[in-house]
Amino acid sequence: MEIFSKRNNKERGIQSVRRFGYRGSDEEGIALIKDGTRVRLHQQIKYFCSSLNYVERYMMVHDENRDAFSLYSKLIIDFSMREAGYNLSEYLKIDTLEFCNKKLDDSKFFDFIEMLLIFAKEDKRNELVSRFNKIFKEESEPFIIHSFMIIETEQSGLRSALPLIKDILLQKSIREYYRNNIHGTEYEILAKISASILQRLTTSPVSRGKTKDYAEELCEAVAKKWTDQKNVKELKQLLNETIKNSKDLSNQVTNIRHSDQTTIPVDSPKIYKLIATKNINIAELIILTLPERYISEQNPFELKKTYIEDYNINTGASWRYEKKQVKVKEDEEINLEDIPF
Repeated sequence: MEIFSKRNNKERGIQSVRRFGYRGSDEEGIALIKDGTRVRLHQQIKYFCSSLNYVERYMMVHDENRDAFSLYSKLIIDFSMREAGYNLSEYLKIDTLEFCNKKLDDSKFFDFIEMLLIFAKEDKRNELVSRFNKIFKEESEPFIIHSFMIIETEQSGLRSALPLIKDILLQKSIREYYRNNIHGTEYEILAKISASILQRLTTSPVSRGKTKDYAEELCEAVAKKWTDQKNVKELKQLLNETIKNSKDLSNQVTNIRHSDQTTIPVDSPKIYKLIATKNINIAELIILTLPERYISEQNPFELKKTYIEDYNINTGASWRYEKKQVKVKEDEEINLEDIPF
């Protein structure tokens, strides 16, 4: 399976985008979220891992000395080594859930959140996802959780979700767009590719004759996610007009979707840049607002089941740290001469 850091590194070929730079020095890791967001996520995790209510019992350990529950560090460390290729305990103290400050790295923190969601109880996973997404939204962070996967929604564009896009032809076109956008100067090519992406997204999969209705329904679905019910109709109309305008530009400017004499020839690359940027931004909005339609949902239950089978995990285990036996010395005979009074 591929968790956050592996998915993102594969698409970028580099470390995750540093939204807030390094923490002090190159050795101290990378920050992708604000400090306040991290604190809130951290506290939620501590709550989830303080009882047997949210995480599978075989991933938890009961410390009889404190009469408290925590994650079983061995299983978490084994998972991180096997699936992510590093020891998570170098970044996060599993037993206490405290960060190792000198190696703060939010990509590793996100890996841990995804691990937690995979091994959440089946009837509790949606609640965990809802709480995490609520924090991301309230803190205006460019991340959402789809299934168990944390997806970046802004700086990386669709790169974070690219390997998960269901439609293979759509995925291929988006990959081609980013491949040609490395230098950011091939605007005519980018305009062509982005126009095909937008066209595929807004065309009815049933019949071309139903594309108008399909596009309107798509705009309504997006509007419902981002505004109150009383404003849905107006936002839907604005989005629909925006898409229509963008498609008209792609259709009527020469060498984007058509090259005949009725199209408008332009000499400025800025026009192609405008079209490319507008098209891809609309595509990002649609796909990342409606991940349930476009992004494959890796089944966390199946991933958990496969991992358990591959590594012979004992799901019936009830791990515990036994209570330490306090040795009591036998009473020694008291010498009255030793008493100072």
